[in-house]
Amino acid sequence: MKKINLLVIFFITLQSFVFAQDKINEKEGLDTIEEYTEQDFQNIKLERIKRLRNELVKIRSEVNLLKKSISDDVDMVVRIPAEIKIKKLNEEYIKKRYLFIETITNINLNNEKLQKNKTSFSEDIKQILEPALNTFKRISEKPRKAQEYNDLMNVLQEQYNNAVLAREKLTDFLDVNKVPALKWKLKESIKSTEKKIDKLKVQLEDIRFKILKLQKNERSIVTTFSEIILDFIKTKGKNLLLAFFVFISLFWTFKFGQSKFIDLVLYRFSNSEAQEMYHWIVRPTRVIYSVVSTLIAFFLAILTLYVLNDWVLVTLILFLFAALIWSSKEYLPVFFEQSKIILNLGSIREGERVMYKDLPWEIQSLGYYCRLVNPALSAARLRVNTRDLLTATSRRSEVDEPWFPTSKGDWVLIGGDFAQVVFQSPDQVIVKSIGSEKKFYPAKDFYTSAPVNLSHGFCIEFEFGVDYSHQRELFSRIIPLFKENIQRELANNFPELKGLSDDFIIDLAQANSSSLDLRFFMKCHGEIAHLRPALKRSIQAEFVKVCNANEIIIPFNQLTVHMQK
Repeated sequence: MKKINLLVIFFITLQSFVFAQDKINEKEGLDTIEEYTEQDFQNIKLERIKRLRNELVKIRSEVNLLKKSISDDVDMVVRIPAEIKIKKLNEEYIKKRYLFIETITNINLNNEKLQKNKTSFSEDIKQILEPALNTFKRISEKPRKAQEYNDLMNVLQEQYNNAVLAREKLTDFLDVNKVPALKWKLKESIKSTEKKIDKLKVQLEDIRFKILKLQKNERSIVTTFSEIILDFIKTKGKNLLLAFFVFISLFWTFKFGQSKFIDLVLYRFSNSEAQEMYHWIVRPTRVIYSVVSTLIAFFLAILTLYVLNDWVLVTLILFLFAALIWSSKEYLPVFFEQSKIILNLGSIREGERVMYKDLPWEIQSLGYYCRLVNPALSAARLRVNTRDLLTATSRRSEVDEPWFPTSKGDWVLIGGDFAQVVFQSPDQVIVKSIGSEKKFYPAKDFYTSAPVNLSHGFCIEFEFGVDYSHQRELFSRIIPLFKENIQRELANNFPELKGLSDDFIIDLAQANSSSLDLRFFMKCHGEIAHLRPALKRSIQAEFVKVCNANEIIIPFNQLTVHMQK
């Protein structure tokens, strides 16, 4: 819809701009013309009428003389050239007569047009574009004529001045050189120069008359521009608005009837058990229906302009449409692949899971712009061009498959840091440590770094060594002593741990080279993930306290050397 509105505004702006610019150019062109009074115009007009009248009489006299000179007994060799000359004189007489009428009435009645039976391809194209070209030619007619008359007047004036100068020099040469052999030829040259001067004088009068006509019909730019706007609104604007109304009406009518049409066509599939087949075929049906209905609305809008006989707009719109199709031929392979995706027949399907920019997304809908959503991220709704998904593949997502490793409020271990997720979006993830420091990660870096989510459950596990001197009482006294004291300490210091921990285990991990290593293991629920560092510190501290209270030796790595006596 935006493209159609922009197209309408483009046509209106283009035509108004061209009209206004041509009128401005016309004004600028006429400013260079010499100013004449009304009396000068009437005098030149009267002289032109007299001259045309004399030319008409002269042509008619020549025709009558030629007709009288031709008799039945005249030889065909003489008759044929005479008849050809009579025909040319009659054609010239008709043109001069129309010119005589136009000079008096300012109306051109000469509407003679040449017709050709056979046309070439270029002529056919010209004929198709002729309405639009004629409109633009008509718009710029006066500025072009003004410029043409100015240029022609300058050329004729230069030729006239040269002819007058040549006559003066010939006359001076004749006065100075009294050579009898040159006298006759010089006089003949002077006469031909005078004829040339008279002819150029007549041509200059014609050009001045045409310039005066343009000056007389000149109007202000404001008046001209106002008339352009009103004329456009009354003709082209009204037709374009009507065609646009037809397009919008038909487009929305087809749009509202889409669901009923699809339900009618796919009635059997919608009520059958083959729901997968229905979902597979309904998408292409919708797309084909939308494309066909849009084309029908477009061509009926063109038909409206055709009925209104507005060939200029019809030609411009069709030419623009053809140019758009021709310019898009290089994109046909890409368009074909996009069409398969739009029809839900490509490598990605609606409702499935796809990786886009290293993050998982659910394909909500397919079109020229696909809608992707991620329910685990804030503001995670994207409109993605189909071209960006041409190489992507999708798959069905499992019911319990997560869309992101964490949620807002989860506690995580990432890069050795223990922190809580306070914000996550498609662009970034923000985590806050226990000391309230915030750290920012690009979303894809956070996802690929494999963070450990503690809010879904975690465990505390480590090894604690005792000396080999306690080997005999390790299982009978020391391990039960550790269990009793640590459980009591946790119950006193962490009352929120009650009911949220499982598998409290202390047993022998391994007999190391210098110590007996005990393994501590406790499984906790995710609700107390924020207590993990404190729990770990408290448990290790209690191990040391028990050792101090019961004289249990904590070994350290050592090397024993036995010396030979």
